[in-house]
Amino acid sequence: MNLPFIVDEIASRVDDFLPVPSDRAQARAAIANFMTLDYPEVPPELRPEVIHGVMALLEAVKSDLRTEKAERSGVDAASAQQRDESDR
Repeated sequence: MNLPFIVDEIASRVDDFLPVPSDRAQARAAIANFMTLDYPEVPPELRPEVIHGVMALLEAVKSDLRTEKAERSGVDAASAQQRDESDR
């Protein structure tokens, strides 16, 4: 089973099933539900690994978007990163 592929696939479709805005618990629940429906072949013991992978990708994208926005507004990247970490 190619878990990195499944993680990428789920992350690429997140707009289809994840309400915006949503918190971490909502995101994890939505990912778990999506996997149940679209990836029933992923065994229960591997689902947390997939959820973690998708969450990591989403957080990386969120961080990148904040950094880009901060750079456009004149805030340095370190300040943007600190703000991102404080949101966790």
